[in-house]
Amino acid sequence: MAILSGNQLARLIELAANDHVVAVIGANTACWNWVLAAGNGNPNDAHSPEQLYNALNPEVVDQPVIPGNYGNSEPTWIELWNNARNEARNEQLSTHREKFMRCMARICARNYGFTIGAPSSAYRIYVTVPRNQWYSWQHWGLGFHYNGATAYVQKDTGSNVEVDDRLWEAERPNHITTHIPITEISANHLHYIARGIQ
Repeated sequence: MAILSGNQLARLIELAANDHVVAVIGANTACWNWVLAAGNGNPNDAHSPEQLYNALNPEVVDQPVIPGNYGNSEPTWIELWNNARNEARNEQLSTHREKFMRCMARICARNYGFTIGAPSSAYRIYVTVPRNQWYSWQHWGLGFHYNGATAYVQKDTGSNVEVDDRLWEAERPNHITTHIPITEISANHLHYIARGIQ
């Protein structure tokens, strides 16, 4: 794992105002793949979000399943899922849905070697989704917080890796957006970002 220097963080914040291209990686690389694996993830791996989120839709399953032992790092995930489902059924605020989304983001982050950090960490993983699809995701982004501002380094299928001052999709109506702090980014992330912000 790796960290950015203060100068690199400041440069990201500066470039975020202009939607700067940071890297060009595989056109078919999904947002989660950039955030969790710097483009090196395989959607067919048992620990990928593509697989972990498969059996979480409450319209399809009565009890959710996370394959293998991948959910063990968050022993209350089923309770959080049930609370989120009940909240969604009653069209209440998104408190429990956000808690479940953070729980799943932590599970995915740990599966890819990240360590969960303190709330003040400069490094964050963001997830946004429509309120009624809280058991899934629409977009993932890497956030870098520095001097009171946040730069989002993100990618969608078919796009380049870009740094922006907003998280894509999060501004759409009726979206839930949350984040988790991580202590560091991967060496591959550092490689792409350091080269792309020179």
